[in-house]
Amino acid sequence: MTYRTPPKLPLGGHDVLTASNAASSATSQARSLYYFTPTLHYSFVPEPMAAPGSLGPSASVPVTVSSLDANWQPVSGAQVCVNFARESAGGGNAFVGSVALTSKYQCFISDAHGGLRIVYATPASLPSSGMDLISVKDTSDAFYNTSSFHGYSFGAPDHVDLAPIPIAASGSLKPKATVTITVTPRDAAGAQLAGATVLLSLESSGGATASVSGYADAPAGTGLNATPKQFLTHTKTKITVSYRSPSVLPTTGTDRLIASIRTPSGVVRTTVATYSF
Repeated sequence: MTYRTPPKLPLGGHDVLTASNAASSATSQARSLYYFTPTLHYSFVPEPMAAPGSLGPSASVPVTVSSLDANWQPVSGAQVCVNFARESAGGGNAFVGSVALTSKYQCFISDAHGGLRIVYATPASLPSSGMDLISVKDTSDAFYNTSSFHGYSFGAPDHVDLAPIPIAASGSLKPKATVTITVTPRDAAGAQLAGATVLLSLESSGGATASVSGYADAPAGTGLNATPKQFLTHTKTKITVSYRSPSVLPTTGTDRLIASIRTPSGVVRTTVATYSF
């Protein structure tokens, strides 16, 4: 096969070549991709935009989204397509220069440092719950290469959910079994929070392990132990914990995955998921 780029290169997106052993219901498949832009990551500063529930009415926050390549270096002149969504009635607004962002993607070009400046503004009358969400990707069509989200939650931290609870039915896990547990911080109305800080720890007497993945401030595979570690929830992303039973199962004992969050009044609320051997 010979792959040929188009006469006019798009500013974003990718082409995908797929090979399979059947036209439908294939049992074996392989793909090869070509990206039209070197942008493989986005970063937002500040991150989070602001702590949940911390901004007052008609407050403005300048946000810079940077296009980054595979080595996390800035990509100047990259296409950055942005939209803005209000997930609650009476949300705020966002602008790139004088251009108001809407739910339809609008495309801009990153500066010499790979950055694009967005200004987010809260409404004059604040809703008690919900989230405003800025989404970015490298093209306005469906074949984007890279995407990311950045949001502000109007509700303040109230509690944190763990699922499943218990981690598994008592005595049901085999050696080296893995269970995925989601950790979701919420406000008093039950809405998920962006930019909330959660403390996580694992108390295990039998040699089980747990790790967290998917967070820029916590490298993939960050292991948990009895000392609480701090994690930041990114927009539209729940914290994911992988719990792994020990290679040699103890005959008794209970493991405890502990998640805590601090409310604005200083009260610490804790949720615990357990597994009993």
